[in-house]
Amino acid sequence: QRFHRGELVENCHGDIELAGQLAQVYLEQQGSLRSALADAVIRRDRGGVQSSLRRLKAALVNICAADAIQLASQLEVAARGQGKIAIQPIWERLENELSELERALHRVQHATATVICTANETTLAGISTVRPG
Repeated sequence: QRFHRGELVENCHGDIELAGQLAQVYLEQQGSLRSALADAVIRRDRGGVQSSLRRLKAALVNICAADAIQLASQLEVAARGQGKIAIQPIWERLENELSELERALHRVQHATATVICTANETTLAGISTVRPG
């Protein structure tokens, strides 16, 4: 199961604007989150991987990204594994999932902007047809 916009909107009690805001917050943070994690993976810094993953998972929970959370959890287990489980293959899968998620969230933002713009145009059209007295 990939990220589903409907689940995010549902968790926002149908508030499309709030879903768009959560997507925007994640997109603003994701670059630094991913960079910190990638640096820790490259350095083979298991503690850094775990720390970066905790921050990433907190951000992923806010946007209902179940697949990415699951992969991040697997990577966290691997990082605690003292070399028993290879980190790199899991990191590559997580990186791919995060790229897919980023594209999906950009679509959420676009859809949100379209809905809000349409609602504003409808409101303005209604206001412009009201004539005084």
